[in-house]
Amino acid sequence: FSLYLIILALEKNSVGIIIIASVMMAVGGYYDFRVAYLSFFIIVLLCIYFYKKYKLRDSVRLLLIYLITFIILNIFWVLPAAFISGGIGNNLLSRPLFGDQYWSLAYAISLTHPFWNPYGITWFSINSIPVYYWIIPTFALAGFWINRKNIVVIIFSVLMVIGIFLTKQTDEPFGYVY
Repeated sequence: FSLYLIILALEKNSVGIIIIASVMMAVGGYYDFRVAYLSFFIIVLLCIYFYKKYKLRDSVRLLLIYLITFIILNIFWVLPAAFISGGIGNNLLSRPLFGDQYWSLAYAISLTHPFWNPYGITWFSINSIPVYYWIIPTFALAGFWINRKNIVVIIFSVLMVIGIFLTKQTDEPFGYVY
């Protein structure tokens, strides 16, 4: 939702909307900072796109406001974490997530949790993916394919691939990257 607000702020050149988007991304960053800093690359792509559509100065100004707000909202934990032994990179960003052995590429694409089944939740038991869970991803991919010439759709397609990659966690392909 915050990416939608960023698009809206860039289209309307609105400082208020960009601050709301930054607050929303900061709240998401409190849960897992990796999502927030990877989303920043998508935001830069959006600013590059809107630079071509509007003025460079306006896009850069809104990007700076977004960054400053985001940094201010995260400074309370980034500074202490940076000065502890090992720094941020070693302690926070390299830690594994609980349950990564349960996830696979199929669960990431189908938007299914491994513990879900048609009858309820079976904790710590990997369930098969029902066929109807593939309907939404199929329509989403078809929508991306049909509108593939729209740059915003391309940007969100890149975001989709990054999201699938992060959701599959340590599963192949490229399991060692995560």
